[in-house]
Amino acid sequence: MDSTLFENLYQVILKQKLINPVLGWGFLFIFVFIIMILTSKLANKLFNSDYIKNIYPMIDNIDADVRWDGDEEFPFYQFFITVKLNDPTITSNNMYDKGFDPHYLYDVHLNYLLKFLNINRDTATIQQVFIKVINKDDETIYG
Repeated sequence: MDSTLFENLYQVILKQKLINPVLGWGFLFIFVFIIMILTSKLANKLFNSDYIKNIYPMIDNIDADVRWDGDEEFPFYQFFITVKLNDPTITSNNMYDKGFDPHYLYDVHLNYLLKFLNINRDTATIQQVFIKVINKDDETIYG
């Protein structure tokens, strides 16, 4: 979501006198945080769907977290993805040989699912994506 959407929403709310102008930005930031929480929850639901599990049976679950960078004038979001694998034989040395590529997972399959949330490279201000892969013992094997 871009900042103009939030600015337009803010102007509509002010014109309708739904909130005090002094409290308006506080309301707007609360709204942004609610959107980030909902986006994280919806992304987690989509990422843990059968679509991904059928392509990558070695994935136990995917945890997505959207965070705001704190910049009020040019807000960007950071996207943290943690992939937990259920196959104890996959290591950082052999994950590509076993058919698991975390970048391809994000670039192709997770981006496809994000389109259902209207998040794509043209409409979202996702500045950075961090991918972390952990094994069954919660040891980091990538990221």
